Amino acid sequence: MAVPSMHVLAGKQPASGGGFAPTDVAGCLLWLDAADAATFTYSSGTLVSQWSDKSGNSNHATQGNAADQPDRAGSQNGLATVSWPSNDMLNLPNQAASEDQTFFFVMKDTGGDWTSGSFFCWGRLRFDRNNGGDHLLILTRLGVTNESTGVYVGSAWTTWSWSLAAKALTLYKDGTSAYSGAVHNMDTYSATSTLGYSTSFFQGEMAEILVYDSTLGTTDRQAVEAYLKAKWGTP
Repeated sequence: MAVPSMHVLAGKQPASGGGFAPTDVAGCLLWLDAADAATFTYSSGTLVSQWSDKSGNSNHATQGNAADQPDRAGSQNGLATVSWPSNDMLNLPNQAASEDQTFFFVMKDTGGDWTSGSFFCWGRLRFDRNNGGDHLLILTRLGVTNESTGVYVGSAWTTWSWSLAAKALTLYKDGTSAYSGAVHNMDTYSATSTLGYSTSFFQGEMAEILVYDSTLGTTDRQAVEAYLKAKWGTP
């Protein structure tokens, strides 16, 4: 198991306006920030053709087909968000998942069909709300939907944190541990990565997405969560 990182720079505070940035924590591979207008390119109006990565790794999310582009037309806490009404997706450069990584999403899931809703792929690691293969991080297992009734309980704005340590998963919802388990048979080879689609489409809004190359320690994870919660007004 990798040793969790503890890399918040001295003097940085995660409170709103305190100057903290996600790249103050070592190992940031991807940082997509819907509030930063300078990171967006549009095909027309607010249809997103590129959402640029702020991590410094050029992992930009792109879509050349206007019919498949999400729309930067939503809002949360007075800041712009990206809306995914249906059948929209952005492509990321190929990535290889690791058994030790940390992922953060600020998002709102508004899909009406409990069998749909892939919202992120990082290599062969898929974030989904379907049941399926062992390499998925699946929201239906984590209380976002009630599979027997299809009733959604997770449609509010939420800060989700996925922490992987030697394939052992801990999920945090708004900073509180919500689930722990294992991701079995996880494929770590390089593969196509996407935002908003894998075998089904996400519906809802996204505000900020972060990926780190290690299992963050508690101090680092909480600093990132505090920054996201203060910025986006999640619980």
